[in-house]
Amino acid sequence: MDARRNEHLLSRPGQTLVGTRHARTVERLLIAFKQQCAQQFNGREGETATLLLRCLLNSELRGFGFAPRQLNRWVEYSMNASKSKTRISTNSVSLAGEFAALSRLALWGYDANMTLGRTKNVDILVSNPTTNQLYQLEVKTNLDSRKRPPVSKLFGRFLTDWMMNEKHESISRANLWYCFVTIGLESKIARYFIVPSAIVAEYVYAEHRLWRDAKPTGKDTPMRLFRIGFKDEKYEIATPTVEQYEDNWEFKR
Repeated sequence: MDARRNEHLLSRPGQTLVGTRHARTVERLLIAFKQQCAQQFNGREGETATLLLRCLLNSELRGFGFAPRQLNRWVEYSMNASKSKTRISTNSVSLAGEFAALSRLALWGYDANMTLGRTKNVDILVSNPTTNQLYQLEVKTNLDSRKRPPVSKLFGRFLTDWMMNEKHESISRANLWYCFVTIGLESKIARYFIVPSAIVAEYVYAEHRLWRDAKPTGKDTPMRLFRIGFKDEKYEIATPTVEQYEDNWEFKR
């Protein structure tokens, strides 16, 4: 009786009730069309590919008696379910951090502009309209899936870390600051740590020397890590802390 009732409701324009059989149909069509359209999209990415796929699916599914609202509901559901399984790219994480930092600066009353280009030296140029003070901001973002702060035998307990390079050991300018952004993988909540470049340079130099001393026979690497620790913890080297630099939007040293 319920199955016949669902079939009857599906024939009415504008109804949003969709039976299990139709849900499976959408899922099968989604997979088939993704494979079929991969070559037709000619390398198009993002919104363009999504729009093309959506149009093809809508066109095909109308032949199964789906009303427009049902189509939009199930295509949206299927597309989002597919996206949730896709790994977030490093570039997307970086952009998310830069735009998040830009929005916070705006809320704090700064004039801030994002720089463009792949070879840019800084990410955001910041001006304080009250004092006319200028800052250069380099944004580093990680997507952290850890449920609790990690603990290292060498570096102690810390909140999180960011990938750096050996070049950052020697980059130290009075007007250059780093905005370290950490975004929770599940919560999507961002936290911000604004740190002077001199502090960052000192730390990445010291942390690498400590690592080399602990593993003198190991192969050297240009990779460095910057960590944010906690005020009450004890560390082998001077470690910037959450209490010092979280939400340091006033650029206090």
